[in-house]
Parts: sequence; C-alpha cells; structure tokens
Amino acid sequence: ASEPRLIMETPFRAMILCLFALAYCASQNYGVAASESKTLAVFDTDIGSFVDDVVALALALTSSELDVKLVVTSTDNTTARAKVVAKVLTILGRDDIPIGLGIKNSNVTIDPLLDWAKDFDLTEYKGGIFEDGVGKMGEVILNSPSVVEIFMIAPVINFPSLLERFPGVVTKARARVLGGSILRGYSNSSTQVAEYNIRVCPWCFNQVLNAGWPVTLVPLDTAGLVSLRPSQTREMLTTLTPSVNVVAATVLFYCTEDPFGGTECDFSVTTTVLFDAVATAVALTKAKEFIVFSELNITVNSTGFTNVDNNIGVPISVAVDWVNDVEGLDDFREFLVDQLTSTSENSAGTMLLHNLFMLLVVAVISLGVIM
Repeated sequence: ASEPRLIMETPFRAMILCLFALAYCASQNYGVAASESKTLAVFDTDIGSFVDDVVALALALTSSELDVKLVVTSTDNTTARAKVVAKVLTILGRDDIPIGLGIKNSNVTIDPLLDWAKDFDLTEYKGGIFEDGVGKMGEVILNSPSVVEIFMIAPVINFPSLLERFPGVVTKARARVLGGSILRGYSNSSTQVAEYNIRVCPWCFNQVLNAGWPVTLVPLDTAGLVSLRPSQTREMLTTLTPSVNVVAATVLFYCTEDPFGGTECDFSVTTTVLFDAVATAVALTKAKEFIVFSELNITVNSTGFTNVDNNIGVPISVAVDWVNDVEGLDDFREFLVDQLTSTSENSAGTMLLHNLFMLLVVAVISLGVIM
C-alpha cells in the first residue's frame, strides 16, 4: 500500500516545490521588473515655500509610472531646502533617493517649511547628500539606460550650468517645466502675468527653452486652477497612507505659520493651489486624459513674460486648458485624491507575491509533516 502512495505523492510534492521556486523568484524580481518598466525621473524643487512641492513628490512616489532617481534643490538656501526634502522622503519611506544641493543664490530661510525640517540631520540621511547637485544631475541623466523626465517645479537657475557642463543631457532627457502664463494669470485672472518661476530668471528659462530637448510647459492656465474641495480635503486627510501623512504634517505646520493669510488654510473653503502637482501629473497616463495640450511657439522676454510668437518662438507642448473646462478640472482633482490615498501598484504587487510565497512555505512544511 505504501508504493502507490509514493507514486501519487512525488508529482504532488514536485508541483508544490516548483510553485515554491516560481513564487520565490517572482517575489525577488518583481520590484526590479517593475522599476525597469517605469519612467526615470529627476526633480528640481524649491520645496519649503509652499506645500505643493510636497504633494508633487508624494504623487510621483505613489505613481506606478515614475521611478525617482534624484531630487535637487533650487534657489536661496538650497541646504535648508534639502532638509525638507530629506524629511519628506524619510516619512515616505524613500530615504534611498539621493539629494543634490542646487545653486545657492542667497541664504534666505524664511520659507515656512524650512523651520519644519530645520533640525533634520543631513549627515544621517541614507540616500546621500551631494554638494554638487548639478553635477549629480548630469551624472544620473547621462548614465541612465533610458530617457529621463526632469520635473522643473522651481525657478530653473540650475539648468544653464547643467547644459554648459553636460551638453549631452539634451539627448537623454525631457523637460517638464512648471511656469509661465499664456492667457490666464494667478487666481484664474484673464490678465497674463510674469509668472514667478520664469520671472526669477528669464534668461535661465530661455536656455531651457532653446536647449534642443523636448519641453512641456505647464503654465498658470492649468496649474493655477487646482485646489481641492472641502469634501476632497476631508477624504484625503482621513486616509492613512505615507503620502497623506507627509502632506498632512506639512499642511498643518504651514497653516500654523499661515504666511499669506486669506482662505488657503480655511479647509471649509479650499486648499492652497497645488501648482507643482499638475506639473508632475502631466507625465502620468491617466492625468493626460483631463488636460488639453497644444503645440505653441513660445518666447520669453526679459521681464519673464511667456509669449506666443509664430515667427521666432520655440515649438513646445503647452498644457493650455482642461478637457471640457470644469469637468476635466474636477476629474483631475478626483484623480489626485485617488493617487494620494492609495498605495502604489508595485507595493500591492510585491505584497501579493510575498503572501503567495509565505503560503507556499506553509504548504511545503505541512507536506513534510503530513507525508
């Protein structure tokens, strides 16, 4: 009677062991495969002034489409800004991402979130702090196996140096620039303005514009309209995810400081405008469904106005409007909340494979006991 049992048992054991090996390999390689399928990204940020930079980083790190390889700080005291980046990435569980210090053009440290992170010890940051952030950016881009998306969500003062020192980056990168004003100004005004990111250094933006790489411009026409409704704010802030945790922490601190007053911290009305989140989202497949892009010939003048000029302008892609106007804007708001309140697909997939692996471990152990 024992011999037939061995004949039946052997194929069953073999099947379990094969599944065990398959699940183990999948669980080890899933993260690598997922990372290889993502778009590589570098962020250039003036984080610390508003919370929208924090939301932009959280959005990128929650996305299943982006693999952030480096964050570089921009303008004023870039070391103080690096502390904010380091604290945000640590809360998000992504302190493996290196941080580069951008060009410091002043020692200003009055931005409210700089106080939030002032005690963070950069020497303890696991991902590494690189004094020459522009050099690190050039290295990351040139050594990347595929094209890198550069999210320029700050005045672009780091980029003339990057383009001069590493001219080859124009064939290895795409520029996603938050800035400019085409038909709308701040607060949905119908008056064009010299938008801040461009106005700080118009010459710098002109260098980016004429570098020869693909450029997508996200002006106030779209980026200046995105704030969350009270119900969306409540939904987001009552969901426990790392992204929401860091957004909530920075919003609370920012609104305690309340540097600008008004209604931006009155959540019964709205949230602060999330400019940078829009500039990040234009690289995400779902978000593109809500935004109207047009190829426009853009110039920038010495005072920072971005104008359409079909004679001398540089043809670039511009996020000019929302699909179906208010409808597209509302859909984007919902998308943003959904992204921030969910875990990434990679995290869910890795957890699923981990659970499968553990179940098979139990199955194999049980077979050993039963048979």
